[in-house]
Amino acid sequence: MFVSIQRVLDKLQALVGSRGYVCSPNSLDLELSSGLFLSGSVAVLGLEGGYRCLDIGGLADALRTFAHPQTIQQSVFKTLKPPYVELYEDERKYVVMGIYDERVYMAEWSGIRLCCSWIVDIDVDRYRRSYEALADFLSREA
Repeated sequence: MFVSIQRVLDKLQALVGSRGYVCSPNSLDLELSSGLFLSGSVAVLGLEGGYRCLDIGGLADALRTFAHPQTIQQSVFKTLKPPYVELYEDERKYVVMGIYDERVYMAEWSGIRLCCSWIVDIDVDRYRRSYEALADFLSREA
């Protein structure tokens, strides 16, 4: 029960590049990654010659859930329970979300050492629904 946002974005970018249609989006509401945006429920990929768009429906809402989580308060370490959503990972650190005591937490790790832990402003039901949408998207064939 683990989803990587980066894997979702990589798959989405490839999907929009291959199945998207040429478009001129009215607005680019949210930048997901370099050259990949949301405009309502439409994923927009910026290319040299213009834009390609693909309506991704509820997946857009799931991505918005994790785009800019607001921290409510810093917390002591909690053993988080699944489902887990990895927001960021590189060779030095990773940031993951999980559930503890019916609240959503975000934790930053450096190697095996916990750096910080926060309670975030995402409702547990929305978190679970968004996780399911991301996991479903990753499980589908491209």
